[in-house]
Amino acid sequence: MWFDAWCASRAAAAGVPLHVHHHSWACLEDGGLAWYRRGAFARLRPHRHWVLCEAMRERLVSRHAVEPEAVGVLSNAALCPPVVCGGKPVRPPPGVPFTLGFFSNVVASKGIGAFLDVVERLQGAGRLVAARVAGPVDASIATFVHGRLAALRDARYVGALRGDADKRSFFAGVHRLLLPSRHVHEAEPLVVIEALAHGVPVIATDRGCLPTAWAHPRVVRLFAADAFVDAASVAIAASMDAPDDLAADAAAATAWHRARHDASRAQREAALAEITQAPPAD
Repeated sequence: MWFDAWCASRAAAAGVPLHVHHHSWACLEDGGLAWYRRGAFARLRPHRHWVLCEAMRERLVSRHAVEPEAVGVLSNAALCPPVVCGGKPVRPPPGVPFTLGFFSNVVASKGIGAFLDVVERLQGAGRLVAARVAGPVDASIATFVHGRLAALRDARYVGALRGDADKRSFFAGVHRLLLPSRHVHEAEPLVVIEALAHGVPVIATDRGCLPTAWAHPRVVRLFAADAFVDAASVAIAASMDAPDDLAADAAAATAWHRARHDASRAQREAALAEITQAPPAD
């Protein structure tokens, strides 16, 4: 906080415009900036601000007294170009499980417990479901996670995954990505965008930018955190009962990602042009 305040002060003294990027949802909640407002934010407020979606923009303007014209939108979708997956088998053959994926920091706040509960619920109902968990596992819950995976059928941890090849392999092997996050900073998670880019529909909690920027009745299904296990289990069972729709779901995921990416790319080019323009001469 104090470093931000120092930067703002130095920039003001030198007449240098600042561009402030907001990627935490928690800081924009009511009261979320109370401590920040007392220090750095008071000095940052007059500068240019960038947020991830219109919902963040609305909060910054209406709740934290930033001028509307000072806030621009630049989605994370600009960072995730479309992926050519070529030949992905979106419909499991008879006897092959419907695979659910979790790819995030494996911590309690990201919803790993709820993910495993969904898998357990479906397997307990006789559904042929597998689970793949990826991402760095926090040491505080490693025993819990690996114990739960061992108690399920065809459920395993596949590693932290580094690089595009690992991600392609992971997404090629799952039919749905689940992100039951309760993380207070969750705004526009990159993993949701990456899943769609690979043609994988997403089921997630209704946090941050997802309800207004990414919700889609077919490929980005959102549920309240407290109802997630029940609602996600029902939604997945319905998808498994309509296997002829799975290819269309994958195509819709790719199309939805491409539409959002193209719009975000235009935002990015406009933002770069603004940020890199020379300041007016004295």
